[in-house]
Formats: sequence, structure tokens, C-alpha cells
Amino acid sequence: MSKHWIEDIEENFVARGDRGTERADRAFHDVMLRRRSSPWHPIWMAPRNRDLELRVVEERETTTLPFRCRQVNEGEWINGDRGVRATIRPVSWRVGQHGM
Repeated sequence: MSKHWIEDIEENFVARGDRGTERADRAFHDVMLRRRSSPWHPIWMAPRNRDLELRVVEERETTTLPFRCRQVNEGEWINGDRGVRATIRPVSWRVGQHGM
């Protein structure tokens, strides 16, 4: 696996000035969109405070939630559209697909 994507993130996280956060957010999004060869990632790697597409296990079947969720700093998940707590146990995540 190439370290190039890690270098892209590191380069943008050290950006200076008021636009540093904006550049870092854009870099994170761009890097994750490029990683489509393996789009689903283990839930323990999920970033906080980002809208993500999640998979959960229901009745022994893995399904993708029809809405985006965000893991807040306290570690709980909230519905990204409604801003309310989502009582789910996700197993994997990826950056949301366009049009979701």
C-alpha cells in the first residue's frame, strides 16, 4: 500500500492561516474518495465529526444505512440529517457516496 495518501493528509493538516481547516477537510474528503478500491473501513478507524456512510448488522445480514451518520466526540453516533442520537452498532464505514 502506498504511503502517498498519508502524505497528502499530513501536508494539508500542517497548512497555515485561516484556510488551514478548510484545506484539511477538503484533503481528507479527496483522499477518502480516491480509496475506492477498498471503500469500506473497520469502524474503529472511523473519524469523528464527519458525515459517513455506515454498515450495520441486522438479523445476521450486513446492510448499509440509508442516511449518513456522524460519530461525535463523546463516541456516540448521531443521524447526520436530523442531528439526533442513532442507536446503532456500525461495523464499517466509508465517505458517503454522492447523491446519498
